[in-house]
Amino acid sequence: MEYLTIALSVTAVLIACYYYYLKNLNVLKRYGIPHIPPTPIVGNLGPVLAMKCSMMEMIKKVYNIDSEAKYVGFYDLGVPMIFIRDVELLKTIGMKNFDHFQDHQGFFDTSVDTLFGGSLFFLHGDYWKNQRSTVTPIFTSSKIKNMFKIMTDCGERITDYLLKLPEEEREIEMKSVLSKYTNDVIASCAFGIEVDSVKDPNNELYVNGQRTMLFVGFGQFIKILMYRNVPSLIKLLRIRFFAKNLADFFQNLLLDTVKTREEKGIYRPDMLQVMIDAKNKNEPGKTLTISEVISNAYGFYFGAYETVAMQSSFVFHLLAEHPDVQRKLQEEIDKVLEENDGQLTYDAVMKMEYLEAVIYETMRLYPNAFFLDRVCTKTYELPPAVPGAKPYTLRPGMTLWIPVCAIHTDSKHYENPDKFDPERFVTDGKRILNSGAFIPFGFGPRMCIGHRFAMTKMKVIVCQTLSRCQFKLASKSQLPLEILKGSFAAIPKNGFRLKVEPRKNVNLN
Repeated sequence: MEYLTIALSVTAVLIACYYYYLKNLNVLKRYGIPHIPPTPIVGNLGPVLAMKCSMMEMIKKVYNIDSEAKYVGFYDLGVPMIFIRDVELLKTIGMKNFDHFQDHQGFFDTSVDTLFGGSLFFLHGDYWKNQRSTVTPIFTSSKIKNMFKIMTDCGERITDYLLKLPEEEREIEMKSVLSKYTNDVIASCAFGIEVDSVKDPNNELYVNGQRTMLFVGFGQFIKILMYRNVPSLIKLLRIRFFAKNLADFFQNLLLDTVKTREEKGIYRPDMLQVMIDAKNKNEPGKTLTISEVISNAYGFYFGAYETVAMQSSFVFHLLAEHPDVQRKLQEEIDKVLEENDGQLTYDAVMKMEYLEAVIYETMRLYPNAFFLDRVCTKTYELPPAVPGAKPYTLRPGMTLWIPVCAIHTDSKHYENPDKFDPERFVTDGKRILNSGAFIPFGFGPRMCIGHRFAMTKMKVIVCQTLSRCQFKLASKSQLPLEILKGSFAAIPKNGFRLKVEPRKNVNLN
């Protein structure tokens, strides 16, 4: 009899869950919000989970189901989401009514993942606001200018390495090379540690940095879904996003560095020093604890390592694919170097219009973040998605998605949207940048805090390598680039295979 009672109770719970789930799957339909009919359990993620398409492809497919809608719907497993399509509505939500949408969806439990969960991106409310104002001085123009020499030194090592490659080894995987550059720059700027990953690719920081970047794989994608949809289970089972030994490595590294600086009175003009200074302040709301210093330093490392390496790799691939653009950019670089006695200066790089246009156009086509999210913190009514539909009320805790990759390739905003054309940012750059339809670093008060630092890093490595090297498509280059199916990040199926050659008639000293 006891077993029968248990069986009936379990059955009743399952039936209740099933009907609750079905109710959720009809939410978008009831409000007349255009959407692709979902599949039970997986919602609209089925093709991604089955590795039949990438997240980028899925987002564009959903975005394009109704070209006139202000927003469309999507089911993240069983949870209905809203994709904002209208850029004016997007600006209203992200700026004018920012107080209703100031948080990202936080899926890390800081009691389990202290290292990553405590970084700025995942913080909420006033805590995020205070932390952001405290660390903002890290990324002023003057601070970045002070770090410029670190970038050029690291870029010089990469360029020398490429020039010395023997003929039979000139077909390279570009991202693996650029990750050494981004690792060394951010190691020095965020951790205050000097490493040379070209000479010593087995150094602990680079090896462990590579291991943390494995988050882009399919297994980690499933883990992210669990973090987002069953956080209580994650907390109960204490499932870590990163292995404990990895978290311990970065925490101990930073603790030792901070301790050494304070005990020996070492001062460096870098990110870590700004946070150490904040830790030692006595001003309420403007101080950092040692755990906050460590979390933010690692957050900056994580953000500036993988994203800049990936984005720069797309730049080089597109330049190899479009040699006319590469030649024009090299002409601009050569002219700047000639005007500055062969030296690459911060002020000169910041004035390079075509260089910036090339990077912007690359980020338009291949943004690192396919989508952004905002969590509703105050009840907010959206206008009807299409004429004749009902307004849709967002409640606290509900999430909006901003489909960056789809907005960036919408023909309403860009002529020939799938064409790589940096000239659009030369002739019409000011309008594009202010339109709300170009958001590779996010927008509003939660725009990426390190966007100027990231842009400077990319500009330096592109300038230094192109001043002395030529990049061409290799025998294993993929045309057109295909994003790995089942991936939620911008990962080309066959990587970034390119051929590098020394430029002719260029002073290589």
